[in-house]
Amino acid sequence: MADRLVTIATFDSVPQAHLAKNELDTAGIRSVLMDEETVGMLWHAAHAIGGIKLKVNEEDAERALVVFDERFGNGGESSDPVDEQSLAEQALAVPREDEDPSEGLPHPESVETPAADSAPPDPVGGYREECARRLFFVAWLGFLFPPLIFYAFYLMLNAALGSGELSRQGRVNVLVGSLVTLVGLPMAWLMVMAFLPGRLN
Repeated sequence: MADRLVTIATFDSVPQAHLAKNELDTAGIRSVLMDEETVGMLWHAAHAIGGIKLKVNEEDAERALVVFDERFGNGGESSDPVDEQSLAEQALAVPREDEDPSEGLPHPESVETPAADSAPPDPVGGYREECARRLFFVAWLGFLFPPLIFYAFYLMLNAALGSGELSRQGRVNVLVGSLVTLVGLPMAWLMVMAFLPGRLN
């Protein structure tokens, strides 16, 4: 008869569950994680399915709970007493009396502030440059998939007539893309017209 598995802990996150499983494995106790993949993919449903279950053999349950309590609970004898005053100072980040609160900070006069009217420079061409780049690739793809030629024609109009300045590469992209688009446009139009009448009848 197979050993019966019992749940000794549940977790909401995969890393916590693996940390606990590793501690049990280190102690020589075989364990398994149930619903780990489900919680990993559907983390928002962790509470609905009861979280990730850490299971051990029924005969190892007491020993596993002892190991679990020593590693993660308050039962560990090696825990040092906590100084409440230092803990409060760390939590509130209150500087001590002998510390200079401005230590390590730059002097206010040495920090440069940007001028209010200075704006970051726009990239050359901006949207127009992007349309030119896309036009070059989409126009060539239009020979493989003709409906893309119509999108290339849209990009060609934006790249050729848009505002902003084109770089040298952008002008080459517009020139080559426009030529390829204008050659492919009649062919794409004929293919569409040949396809549509048969479908409309």
